[in-house]
Amino acid sequence: MSSDDILNKFDIRNEYESFLAILETINKKSTICVIGLYNSGKSSLLNALTNSFDKNNFSVADIVETKEIKSLEYEDVIFIDTPGLNVDENDDTNALKGFLQSDIYLFVHNTSTGELHKQEFEYLKKLVENNDDNFVKNLVIILSKSDGIDRDKIKQVKESVKNQLLNFINQKTINKMKIIPISSESYIKGYNENKKLLIENSNIELLNQTLNDLKSNLKADENRKNKLQNHEIFTKINELISQKNKELKDRTTKREQLKTTIDDEIKKANKNLAKILN
Repeated sequence: MSSDDILNKFDIRNEYESFLAILETINKKSTICVIGLYNSGKSSLLNALTNSFDKNNFSVADIVETKEIKSLEYEDVIFIDTPGLNVDENDDTNALKGFLQSDIYLFVHNTSTGELHKQEFEYLKKLVENNDDNFVKNLVIILSKSDGIDRDKIKQVKESVKNQLLNFINQKTINKMKIIPISSESYIKGYNENKKLLIENSNIELLNQTLNDLKSNLKADENRKNKLQNHEIFTKINELISQKNKELKDRTTKREQLKTTIDDEIKKANKNLAKILN
């Protein structure tokens, strides 16, 4: 009997496919999605995170070259670059698709523009309201292009963004949120020119550490492990085993009863035969 026959016979195909889906989420590479307005610094950030110092991995051109989701596998991560939110409505839909298939979310905002634009605010609000708590837990707000902006201004922008987020995220959660000012250009320049101070001040290494922590949390997600260990397929299999053991025990009992009956009949026949011969 083939595996398909077994799944169909015992009516556990749905449970089996669900089990495989959960197993895949545990074993798969982490997916990091980057989203933001056009010209927010998404592509430069992705080039920095993938050590693409020649800027070939993700385009940073001033023209809209990609209206579809673009992905790149780098080490143990799959990075997803989405179209800019402010290009057109179809691109917003594609960006949303990229978010939905990801584990970690980077929302990129240009520090020099101050607080979140209305479109950024509305899009983040929609994402938070249409996802569970894990979304915010794995969300990082990136304040891009922070080089050349003084610390007080960056701090002011950070507080403004937090106040905007309070409209749809509670204070306790916001206090735990990761909002990181970065400079991708400084990081890339620092590596190309071997200037450690530029690398350090870019905060890209801090962001990488944050992403590593989030990835570790994903791998150690007890909820997913518990789902796997307590999956319904094991309940069904145990029920099947119990049922088959009972059937086997019943057959064994019947066989023993039949053997006893036959033995009794043989004894009776032998007694009757002995009487006749005597």
